[in-house]
Amino acid sequence: MKGELGDDSRRPKCLLDVLLKLHIEDQVLDEDGVGQEVDTFISAGHDSISVTVKWALYLIGLYPDVQEKIHHELDSVLGADSKGPLSVADLNELKYMDCVLKESNRLYPPAAAFGRKVPEEISIRVFAEMQGKILVYHILKNFCLRSLDSRDQVLPIIKLSLQSSQPARIKFRRRQQ
Repeated sequence: MKGELGDDSRRPKCLLDVLLKLHIEDQVLDEDGVGQEVDTFISAGHDSISVTVKWALYLIGLYPDVQEKIHHELDSVLGADSKGPLSVADLNELKYMDCVLKESNRLYPPAAAFGRKVPEEISIRVFAEMQGKILVYHILKNFCLRSLDSRDQVLPIIKLSLQSSQPARIKFRRRQQ
């Protein structure tokens, strides 16, 4: 029957379907195991985005010229008085901001590296990058940033919970319209 667990229709299986199959049919996971897996996926997504945005804002605050280029890009792509919602097409046009977020991830990775052998090319980070762009857009549209600590004072020691050992202190000042 279409829509049942294990249905081989063309729709992709969601995470919960896979976990429930492992619990009900394969009996590999108990209920607690299913819950733990869901918690892991939910928290991993939030942690990586928040860590990415934190370090990106810190670095943008250190480099006013970079901040100005991002703000110029926002104005040129979205218009100086843009108040509407962002579209995926808008986000894809923000090339410089994309480079800044990627450089921030290179300097301060949101998670430890895990080696995997992947048999085919996959793309996973696109949604996290878009959420990061949306957050940075809203902040930089309304605020000028200035990092209060030098790079020597902030050590990116990531704990298992993906929180840095020291805060990255950033001052937000309302942007003049």
